[in-house]
Amino acid sequence: MNADQIPGGAGPGSPDAPRIVVGRYTDADGTTGLHRFRLEGASLVPEASLDLPSPSWATWVDGRIAAVSELPDSRLTLVGSEPTGLRVLSSIPTGGADACHVAVSPGGEHLAVAHYTSGSVLVVANPVDGNLSDAERHLVTFDGRGPDPERQASAHAHQITWLDGSTLLVSDLGSDLLRPLTLSASGVPVEGGPITLPSGFGPRHVVVRGDDLAVVGELSGEVIALRRRGDTWTMSGRVAATATGRPVEPSGLIAHSGGLVVANRLTDTLAFLRWSPDGSLSLDAEHPCGGAMPRDIASGHGLLWIALQGSGEVVAFTPGPGGPTEVLRHRVEGAARVLL
Repeated sequence: MNADQIPGGAGPGSPDAPRIVVGRYTDADGTTGLHRFRLEGASLVPEASLDLPSPSWATWVDGRIAAVSELPDSRLTLVGSEPTGLRVLSSIPTGGADACHVAVSPGGEHLAVAHYTSGSVLVVANPVDGNLSDAERHLVTFDGRGPDPERQASAHAHQITWLDGSTLLVSDLGSDLLRPLTLSASGVPVEGGPITLPSGFGPRHVVVRGDDLAVVGELSGEVIALRRRGDTWTMSGRVAATATGRPVEPSGLIAHSGGLVVANRLTDTLAFLRWSPDGSLSLDAEHPCGGAMPRDIASGHGLLWIALQGSGEVVAFTPGPGGPTEVLRHRVEGAARVLL
């Protein structure tokens, strides 16, 4: 594929060129932890960087970047993305260890942070002025464990999915649970009855589709689909995340072209799943992901993007019936998150 055929590509210096933000794991000083690039043809052109320690996950909120630093004493930082560069607007400690995900409520009123090691979730009121210091915040710490003595000795909150403006779902890898939290009228999160998953499944990431959801199991190497009937969630599909027969540790899970795409570590593949209207799942195809240890995948600008933590790269593919075709590769040491 030629550079000028890449969907979303732009000519040199075009002000309309898409911007891509990449978060990476860093040393303690956080040198250039956050990068912003401009997509020009088949190249990522560096525009700006920010010294932020290990921003392993980031998301957009009100035109700003909300990033979590995955540290023993984690932090949440709001970053301004401006023509002149990236700058810290405010930053607060999150009260937990190894923050690995931050999600914004549908209306933008709240941010929620998942902490892997401490098994907790911080809910923060999104400040209009970008100053987190005075924002109302509430920390919920979970108690739980699973059958894997190394990975499930305690609760491990890995991802947050907002179901609506007041209810969020927490993937607890350590307890094999999806834990709902509902915000009260005063914004206090209250835990509801959890969704129990198979023992040793290790839920990591969730995708919601109406009354259906799909969840990837980092420990079992599977994807499960659940369907809501009233207040009950029942399993409608279950499939292995790889057809290689080798050990696998799935990471990212996204909706794509009516189905799902899973990034598989250890096998270093992308698995394309069919998610049928009846809720069942099947593995349609599996292809190499272009490098080692895919941690995050994203879809945008007509491309599939992968943050390759192990090989230290960001790779973009055009999807197609014959499999993905690589069109772009850029070196980013410790790449963890691609934000479009």
